[in-house]
Amino acid sequence: AEYLNRIQATPAERASCVSWAGYCGIRSLTETKTPTVEDIDSLRTWATSQAPGTADKVTGEALANAIRPNRMNLYEATTLANQYFEASGNDDVLSSFLGCLPPGSGYAETAAVLAAKISDVKKREQVLSRFK
Repeated sequence: AEYLNRIQATPAERASCVSWAGYCGIRSLTETKTPTVEDIDSLRTWATSQAPGTADKVTGEALANAIRPNRMNLYEATTLANQYFEASGNDDVLSSFLGCLPPGSGYAETAAVLAAKISDVKKREQVLSRFK
């Protein structure tokens, strides 16, 4: 926060930094434990304070990047992504979650189920095209 304030970051720069910090933070966290709802909520609160309007996108990205062997599995991450989507109603949760999953990883069935919930047809088709 101090750095972003010191450099007088634009909203776009703040959003980019928040996204990167979310990625790094969740990857670092998964080195030692499985992220909890409290961890994700904390990330969302911080994202909102630094770049309002980014919490849903950052949440989706973080959950996708939290999937690691012996930590958070696809089912757990999908369940949380869906819960945050249902709470906010914002397509960014699911589109960013699905956008961060590796396309050739056998996630096509899961992607199809979640993508069907994305109201923006263009976003939905863009996400699904990655898994064909």
